[in-house]
Amino acid sequence: MTGLIERLTADMEQRVNAAYIDESILDSLGIEPVNLSDISIDKWMHKNLTELPEAAVHRAGYTPQKITLAAEEYGHYLWTVDEELRMNEVDWAFAEKHGLATLGVEGLGKMVAKGASRFLMTGRNGNLTAGLGAAVEGNTNFLLDEGTGAGTLTRPLTITGATGGAWSTWANMQGDVLDLIARIETYNYNLASTLILYPKCASKSMRRGGANVREGSAIDLFRDAGVKGVISIPNQYMVTDGNALPVIGAFDLVAIDTSTIKIGYTRPQRTRTIAPHDEVRDTVVQSEVWFVPYCAPQIMDVSGTATTYKGVAKVTAINGA
Repeated sequence: MTGLIERLTADMEQRVNAAYIDESILDSLGIEPVNLSDISIDKWMHKNLTELPEAAVHRAGYTPQKITLAAEEYGHYLWTVDEELRMNEVDWAFAEKHGLATLGVEGLGKMVAKGASRFLMTGRNGNLTAGLGAAVEGNTNFLLDEGTGAGTLTRPLTITGATGGAWSTWANMQGDVLDLIARIETYNYNLASTLILYPKCASKSMRRGGANVREGSAIDLFRDAGVKGVISIPNQYMVTDGNALPVIGAFDLVAIDTSTIKIGYTRPQRTRTIAPHDEVRDTVVQSEVWFVPYCAPQIMDVSGTATTYKGVAKVTAINGA
């Protein structure tokens, strides 16, 4: 009996973990994971050098511009996404006889993966309201957050502009693609490490070329420009700047320089099974992940104002119909 329980427990954890990996975009976007190791950490701290003067330029000889090192410390709070499944003794007996697949325990891993993916992209949780999820209070450190004003180290700005016109005209689509590419290059980000993200509802728009020779699709144009990849992700992770789920007639196109984004983990995703014990008859299955995104800030002079950006650019309000 002990051997059966151990096999069922191992099988259950394997199924839940595999389902998490299949569903989560935290790994599939190719963002660098950083092991913070200590679950007692509640805030991932960083330091950023304050603005430095230009280096000295003069006749040969070492006469440097002399400065004092100054760095600003800042950080972001860790967040946990978790869910717990309880199986009473009747369900456990069913699993012993018929196997776990018929119970659908994989759904536990999928739910945690969806929650983590939604949080990474939109800063929202799984308490769906009109399909969006509710904003997690106090959190602005997510990929699609616009930021405000001139941006800050803890809340840098995205590089955002509106569409140039409906994509029923090929030239409008090409213009939006070129604008997004130009934003990445103009703000000193790297096309070779940049992913282009679009919601699944826009698949037809992204794949449609023009009627004339060499009028390729948006995907073709991005690939020709040398980006790392062009991928579709579920609509629920691509909430628009207009605070709505995307549709083919109104969606945003997003570029992310993945070399400038990191995810710190104090507890990478895990599944733990607690067998019945003492007076407790239920089998408890816990799935969780503890993490925090980090968007490396870049400070640029924009018309005399020090402005802080992150490696995320957008074209908003596209009508791809």
